[in-house]
Amino acid sequence: MVKIFQYFRLIPFILAGIIVAAGCDPKPEIRTYKAPREEVEQVLVSAMLWCEDIPERPWWWFFTIRGDGEQVKKVMDDFKKWVATVHNFKDRKNLPEWQLPAGWTQEAPRTQLQRAIIKTGPNQDSPEIVVSDFGGDLLININRWRGQFDLPAATKDNLSDNYQMIPTRTGEEAYLVQVTGTSFQRGAGEPVPAK
Repeated sequence: MVKIFQYFRLIPFILAGIIVAAGCDPKPEIRTYKAPREEVEQVLVSAMLWCEDIPERPWWWFFTIRGDGEQVKKVMDDFKKWVATVHNFKDRKNLPEWQLPAGWTQEAPRTQLQRAIIKTGPNQDSPEIVVSDFGGDLLININRWRGQFDLPAATKDNLSDNYQMIPTRTGEEAYLVQVTGTSFQRGAGEPVPAK
């Protein structure tokens, strides 16, 4: 009988050993995988109007719209018509003047690089147009935008394949550049000051 009680006294130690042994199993392997992501067409369109000829570099007004391809395409006709209304754009100290299409609104800039924001509609997914002014020649700006989509750079030989001209009410023409892809780098759409 005494021997049985001696075994009962060992039970807590045996249980503790089992619990410790169970806790020492190797940690489960963590597995990772990349889920396929849906590629959404992104579009960047910028109209460029020559502003001032600063020595050794041109200066431009940029009217840039970017975002989901379907949303941008819905407002493209109005965008082109709006660009055609732009006038009084030869003084970069003051905003050009324009006539907004019905339902569009103008907002204050959100960064120092922006001069104005144009909302193309009331919805959250309505594309915005950023108005800005910067330097650099046409090829440099086109390649900056193409680079945002990981597209090969344009060259002087194929430069004219990368834009079309839009007449404005002043008789001058705006360069209209459109870049389309699926690897758009967000936050990189604003021009950088020319060196």
